[in-house]
Amino acid sequence: MAADYDSVMNLIEANSAEISFWPPGKGASEEWIQRAEEALGVSLPPTYKWFLTEFGFGDIGHEEIYGILEEEFERAVGGDVVYNFLVRRKSGTAEQNQLVLCDNDGDEIFYFKLDSPGDHGEFPVFRIDHIEGSDEPYADDFLEFLKKRIEFLCSSV
Repeated sequence: MAADYDSVMNLIEANSAEISFWPPGKGASEEWIQRAEEALGVSLPPTYKWFLTEFGFGDIGHEEIYGILEEEFERAVGGDVVYNFLVRRKSGTAEQNQLVLCDNDGDEIFYFKLDSPGDHGEFPVFRIDHIEGSDEPYADDFLEFLKKRIEFLCSSV
């Protein structure tokens, strides 16, 4: 899937009542993104870096999308992707190749599958459904994941 940032921005604007993101361009700094990549030991995909730079993190219909909070990762808690990675690795609740992006109260978990790089440095997003007991591909990249979550969770789509 080719990155289509404009259509995602349009979806975000059209559903702003149900989406809680920082204003565009007010997200994580390049320094913090680089620090996150060093802590994770992986280069983050371009579409996710775009989200981090634009918004940092946020909620879609009360579903938290992890990002970078620009706090020390061990203390960041909440929606920080690195903090969640470190906690899950320590507790054994995620595989080494999983970078969790969203955990909606344990029913579904969405994650980058880090050992399956795709085109242009992108990682596919997988979905674990604990109710159905499945672990399956969900999106080719973060942008497609974001579009799907907005379309699923917001009423004005």
